Amino acid sequence: MTLSVRIEELAPCQKRLAIEIAAADVRAERNNTLKEFKKLASLPGFRKGHAPDELVNKRYSVAIDEETRSNLIRKSVQEALRQQGIRPATSPRVEEAHYQPGTTMALSVVVETAPDFSLPEYSALSVSIQDCSATEDEVEAFLANMLRRQATYSDMPTECAADDTLLAVIDYRAEIEGQPLTSVAPEAKNLTERSDFWLPLRADHFLPGLPQGLYGAKAGETREVTVVFPGDFPHENLRGRAAQFHVTVKALKKEVLPELNEDFAKQLGADSLDNLRARVREIILQQKETELASKQREEIARQLLGAVQFDVPETILQHYTREIVQDIVSDNTRRGIPAETLTQHKEQILDNATRSARDRLRLEFILARIAAQEKLSVSPQELLSEVAHLAQLYGQPVEKITKTLTKTGGIDRLENDLLTRKTLEHLRQMALGKARGI
Repeated sequence: MTLSVRIEELAPCQKRLAIEIAAADVRAERNNTLKEFKKLASLPGFRKGHAPDELVNKRYSVAIDEETRSNLIRKSVQEALRQQGIRPATSPRVEEAHYQPGTTMALSVVVETAPDFSLPEYSALSVSIQDCSATEDEVEAFLANMLRRQATYSDMPTECAADDTLLAVIDYRAEIEGQPLTSVAPEAKNLTERSDFWLPLRADHFLPGLPQGLYGAKAGETREVTVVFPGDFPHENLRGRAAQFHVTVKALKKEVLPELNEDFAKQLGADSLDNLRARVREIILQQKETELASKQREEIARQLLGAVQFDVPETILQHYTREIVQDIVSDNTRRGIPAETLTQHKEQILDNATRSARDRLRLEFILARIAAQEKLSVSPQELLSEVAHLAQLYGQPVEKITKTLTKTGGIDRLENDLLTRKTLEHLRQMALGKARGI
């Protein structure tokens, strides 16, 4: 195919291609399309595929031209990209295409390209190393939590007191200056009013002063307790504010823990108490190793992003930004934050989402280049295993998940995500090997 291609730089990752296709190629493509139509044409008086060209052309002229135009656009864009060495990051967008049978065809195409940048020296990446062993105190704390999960609770005909084993069953309503907590912190809906709330009476509760304010109270008694929220309280609008909690004590419960002995260990499937301790130690070790690996991957990502700067394709950036905004809105809606509050902060949400999307996209491009250089790829078995994992996660058959992913283009996205994770882990192992002198 003979092409004339002119390139106009629209943005750092965007080009416009003005393509002209020679008239001879336009005629040849239309003749080939006519032949394909002729094979399937059924016209009166002729066997299928044997009607004269001029009759087929007359009957299907419009369809032949549409098919020819579509084929010329597809083939010419592919060839132009190949000739110019352009790597598209998204599907090219045809702005206009002028087609007339037998004449030169002109079209204009906008292409978003993968960014051009120099790879940082990724062999110099480093990660922090730390001991992941489980201490005796950690093992004992883990076992104590296991005991609490098996605890029973008995009614206590007594009064509230500073006792780590006592809990008060209460109804409460919280206000600030006579107004519900949600008037100050809309996201604190679950903190504003509760019924049958089990309040541990130990002094180190996350609502400082609330347990102490009930000390001496008996079941059926009502009290007003002032709680001053600490400066690091999760709900920012409540930090340092004083709230009045109107509390009714409904019952007192005592936590009764099982004994930590051989019988308890066997109830949990262990051969012995020593075996249970060994299992707990292994669980703690695995948790620490998982947390450390996640931290190390974050360290590598930060180093890569800090080592090279480049622009990213705008269309993909906008798509990623929309996804992140949707996640932020959904998460905050589940937490009870009203739509009006989200609308008030929409600029801040959009700015944060755009920054996160840009970093995510830049990291993907960097890791994709590293994967190509290191000859990393995702095998069919790895892809199938990930699809099976998703099927199990959503409780659907593998075939249904596969069909959905294929229909929405999710298979390619899933493969890219897998390659990103695989490359990041490859770099982590390289950095670990260097740190250990391997």
